[in-house]
Amino acid sequence: MFFRTETKQYNLEIVMAVTDDRHFVEITGQNWIETDVDVQPGDFYFNNKVIKLGGDGYKEIEDYIFAKREEENVVILAREAEETAERERLLRLIEEAEASGEPVVLGTTVLPPVPVPPLEERVEVVKKFPLPVFVSILSQPLPPVTMDTLNEYKAKLVDTKKMIAGIEGATDNNPNLCVFSNPIVFAEGTEFEHTVESLPIPDTELSTFLAHWKKVEADQQQFIDYLKTELNWTADETATDDGGPDPE
Repeated sequence: MFFRTETKQYNLEIVMAVTDDRHFVEITGQNWIETDVDVQPGDFYFNNKVIKLGGDGYKEIEDYIFAKREEENVVILAREAEETAERERLLRLIEEAEASGEPVVLGTTVLPPVPVPPLEERVEVVKKFPLPVFVSILSQPLPPVTMDTLNEYKAKLVDTKKMIAGIEGATDNNPNLCVFSNPIVFAEGTEFEHTVESLPIPDTELSTFLAHWKKVEADQQQFIDYLKTELNWTADETATDDGGPDPE
């Protein structure tokens, strides 16, 4: 018995034709596989075995498909995270330019100054967006394992802790607006330093929004610990154990 296959989704090989005519096999010039087991069109050919749908060994096919779908999900989530980060970066650039009254420059595109919309309008826009998708740092392509990266993420962790403290101490009952009890300075000491008094939140409960940021905090700390291990980081942290950059 001979059969030939075609590669389908997830690179699975499916039996497409079966024949016991050796002469036909020889003259077609196609890649026929000889076997002494029962094989029918629609069977899988996996790890050099013929596997029937739902038959013995089909669990291997299910596990393989599940793993491939998980890989797809990771790629999708990573892409969504990159798109979200880029969108936030562009919004930050626009907000900074609006605040200064200067034109907005994005690459080679120059946009005229745009008046800052009232807070109420920004709340209405943001609340239409879903909660950002959480993707673990270690599940994505990693940045270089360097001291600069370590200090960068320690600074990010400081801002994340500020964000969490601000949300926990929010004083407004508006479900779509988090008003900080004290203004928060983010990216302190850098060219991106800015002060925030309130934060419109996406279409979610404030407690869910807070839980998201705590998940981000734990993930950033895990990545920092990973970098320290990779870098054999042994500096004394007793004086600066807040996640911030190490003193020079």
